[in-house]
Order: sequence, then structure tokens, then C-alpha cells
Amino acid sequence: MSAYQTNEFSSFNDVQFMNLLQHTIEGYLKFKKACNIAKQILKDNCHDFFISVDSAEKDINFNFIVRAANQRNVSIDLSIYDSECSLEEVSYILGTMCGLELSWLDEHRYIFDADDGISFLEEEEKTVSFYNNLISNLSIEQICEAEDSLDSEYILYL
Repeated sequence: MSAYQTNEFSSFNDVQFMNLLQHTIEGYLKFKKACNIAKQILKDNCHDFFISVDSAEKDINFNFIVRAANQRNVSIDLSIYDSECSLEEVSYILGTMCGLELSWLDEHRYIFDADDGISFLEEEEKTVSFYNNLISNLSIEQICEAEDSLDSEYILYL
């Protein structure tokens, strides 16, 4: 069950609802954009294997508030490019993706045990080192470059 229910917003006055709507949409779009930028940065650094951050609960909460906005006849037309992502937001997503990749490696440890090549511990260390280096050297310029290379057609119409 989602944190939001559409009828939950009926007690909000217009100002309260618009503030909540703006805050929710801005947070959601920043999250989605930071995820896309993080993926692009990984691709730009020849790291094509990554596990995306699960956004299912955020998607559900976002859809509930959009439904509530539709019930109030509030039109929403926003682009993912309208939101700015900070260095910290992209770093957080990259750190989360590192954790997800490490979990995947741990769950598939048998792949490395059966292989005569690289061991699980070496792969784990290599992954942590890659992400730590990427995050510690991340710059606003890198984020801007990744953002510029994102598909300019990716617009969210609500």
C-alpha cells in the first residue's frame, strides 16, 4: 500500500495541496533524473553492467498525487529537464547502485568460485574501488555532460 491515497488529499486546502504537489513532483523528477544521469555516467565510464535503483514505491506515490491533481483539475506538464540534480543526489544514486551491484555479486558468488579467473573477493574489491573512484572524482561538469547526452526527447507529460 502506498503512503498516499487520493482521498487523503481532500482535506488539504488549495495552497497546502499545491505545495505538496510541487514538492512531490520536484522530488520525483530529481530522483528520476539523478538515476538517468548516474546510468549515463556509468556508461560513459565503460561500466555497462549495473543494477538500477528500484523506483516502484516512488512511482506509485507519484501516480497517486497526480491522480489527486487530476481530480482537482490541476494540470501538470513538466519535463525531467526542469529539475536540477546536485552532486550529492547523483553520488547518492551511484552509491546505491554500488550496493545493489555488490548484493548481486554476493548472490552470484558461485560464478566466481567455479571460474579459474578472478575470485569473488577480487571482483568485489574491483567494484568498490571503481564506484569509490567514480564518486570521489564526480564533478558538476561530468553531471552536465551526462545530462546533455541524455535523450532530449525524454519528457514526462502528466
